[in-house]
Amino acid sequence: MTIRRTGMWWRRSRNLPGLEVDGWMRGSSSSAAVLVLFTFLTACTTLRQAPDGEVAQMAPAESEVMQVDAPGFAAMSFDSSRYHFGEVKRGQVVERELSFVNTGTAPLDIALISACECTTIDYPRRAVAPGESSALRIRYDSKDKEGPQLVDVEIHANLPNGIQFTVFYVFVHP
Repeated sequence: MTIRRTGMWWRRSRNLPGLEVDGWMRGSSSSAAVLVLFTFLTACTTLRQAPDGEVAQMAPAESEVMQVDAPGFAAMSFDSSRYHFGEVKRGQVVERELSFVNTGTAPLDIALISACECTTIDYPRRAVAPGESSALRIRYDSKDKEGPQLVDVEIHANLPNGIQFTVFYVFVHP
């Protein structure tokens, strides 16, 4: 190996069997990086001699192939993404049930459901199996509200995005 310094840069040439590494590198950490890269490439590429003299890529042995069963996700399917709870007088409490089905491949585990302070939501505390249906029980208190109200219900669970929304409307008369 020859090393020459030109300014702040080191010029390194290295002859390895069948491979010549020649390039500009800065400091000793670059040579370590090249060595790691070379080792990685050599370890990942195993070649064998084919019967006709050609070099062919060797497939991994069956015992070397690792299969991982990736867990699936749950999926909540409501019959609608928006619900209208109707018209109520101020101070009236509205209770509704929103049904859903777990259309995913894993049991649905709801971690948290949040909405505005005027809304209380009861949800299943146990896992909902794939294909099973269940419901959210929503209780909306219209005290101190007036006019059209839009309430976002935020569901945190083991869903592909981790979160799902549904919305309900209610009109509060004074």
